[in-house]
Amino acid sequence: MRFALLFIFFSFAVNDGFSQSLAGGRKPPVPIIEYKNTSESGHCNKIKILFKAPGADTVKISIRENSAGNPGKWYTNTSNPRAKDGDFSGLKEYIDYDFQVEAINEYGKSLSPVLTRKKCR
Repeated sequence: MRFALLFIFFSFAVNDGFSQSLAGGRKPPVPIIEYKNTSESGHCNKIKILFKAPGADTVKISIRENSAGNPGKWYTNTSNPRAKDGDFSGLKEYIDYDFQVEAINEYGKSLSPVLTRKKCR
């Protein structure tokens, strides 16, 4: 049996110009997601997930370890709907991580494609 503890720190930044009315009576469009390495030179233990989720009343970012093609359990953080990014630190440099953004409003939900941060060691 395999046990893994996930100690990852997470925070959000907010875009005050966000408009929740963008969905116009429909579920939110598929969120756009990308990441950038914010670690010190030569490392990959901190990243910033950048996303756009117009029309969402709730935004959730999920993360999981994906070691040797064996995906682990998803861990989810709920965000302020005006958030535009999230910082993750404490990532293991020798493990792949998958990220996914879910945009939710009263009409439904949409999931981004899974984005993978490849191991760097």
